[in-house]
Amino acid sequence: MAVHGGSFPLGILLINVSGSFALGFFYAATIDRFNVNSDLKLVITIGFLGAYTTFSTLSHDTVKLIENGSIGQAILNISASLIGGLLAIYLGMTLAKAI
Repeated sequence: MAVHGGSFPLGILLINVSGSFALGFFYAATIDRFNVNSDLKLVITIGFLGAYTTFSTLSHDTVKLIENGSIGQAILNISASLIGGLLAIYLGMTLAKAI
């Protein structure tokens, strides 16, 4: 996995935040602008974007950081993932509504 000897799992953070942005953008675009079949919405949001983002890896990497004594990095990982994900969804939705 991404954590070896306490290093910060930046790749997982970037995947989760970018996936959150894509989800927010797609959601807002399909609600406000485009009429997309509900089954296709589920395939894209839950299937593709759900598979793209990696909550289980986030959890694993955070536990490994804690086990390696990197408590500060573990807290940063959780905080950056949660706050970054929420901001990314909001920005994606805002962008989709603006265009």
